[in-house]
Amino acid sequence: MINKDVGPDVVESKLQSLLQRVLAAWERGDGRALAAEFADDGDIVFFEGSCLQGRPQIEAIMQHLFETTLRGTRYLAQVKALRFVTPEVALMQTLGGVVFPEETIIPVERCSVQTFVIVRIRGTWSVASFQNTRMRAGSLGIQHRADESWGLAPRGAFPGRADGTSSGARGRAQAKKDSGQASR
Repeated sequence: MINKDVGPDVVESKLQSLLQRVLAAWERGDGRALAAEFADDGDIVFFEGSCLQGRPQIEAIMQHLFETTLRGTRYLAQVKALRFVTPEVALMQTLGGVVFPEETIIPVERCSVQTFVIVRIRGTWSVASFQNTRMRAGSLGIQHRADESWGLAPRGAFPGRADGTSSGARGRAQAKKDSGQASR
């Protein structure tokens, strides 16, 4: 039992809503709204190991990313596990990744596992910590069948784009090369 007054289904629904608000803020490119879902001292650890600490830094850096590198992106995530450490602390594991504007699915090389540590402070659930870890392509078949549940593309195949390329730097470079415009 999570709380004498609130059943587990209600709490799980609130945690799902929290995740949906995080994803919606990302899709709007709204660093302030994204940071608002974190505890005051919350943190983010990105897939390559860089860290953000506290709402002000999360807001500023994420807003900068939304205006530059991550402009127009969406973050797709599916809850794979949810458990309560205490009635006030939950761990949520999701499988997801970034989708660039011209993509409709997550390329397998950008598939990640995310761990959310979610805490209830004065009755409100907030993200205390978010850790994003890239998956190796080989682990998808062993750990998850995520490609069946919401459309992961195999490496190098991007059916969401007309030209079949990734929107990442490698994909853009390959598209230029394939069209004879490679930089010299």
